[in-house]
Amino acid sequence: MTDPLDIPDANIDAVTPPAGAEMRTTVRRLISLKARVLLDGGSMIDGRTRDLSTGGVGLLMPRPLTPQSKVQVAVQVPKPQTPGEYDVVTGTGKVVFQVLRGDDYQIGIQWLSLDTKTLSLLDAFTEHLAKLRPI
Repeated sequence: MTDPLDIPDANIDAVTPPAGAEMRTTVRRLISLKARVLLDGGSMIDGRTRDLSTGGVGLLMPRPLTPQSKVQVAVQVPKPQTPGEYDVVTGTGKVVFQVLRGDDYQIGIQWLSLDTKTLSLLDAFTEHLAKLRPI
């Protein structure tokens, strides 16, 4: 099967969380992974995650998205028990914030729709990250 996210591999470098009031209700994990956003009309934008949780995903993208728009997001998540293998998790989300940081836009997406399998994969992966790097 062809890699649906044919961009550079995962990198677990930590990044600084955005300033301001915290609106999240789930624990996020700071991690850089391949990500792709599918926009209305079929165009795609490749980027990377900044953070990931079962409540949403922070993205670093080369261009802004329409505020409050619904988008499809795909993230390539490493399989904790099988190094070098990945699951692609996809879900529908809403753009809840964005700000220009250097050359990229930092974009916050709140998950609106995740199926049970995707939710389980995200939960397992974020728990795995918690063991590697506790908060």
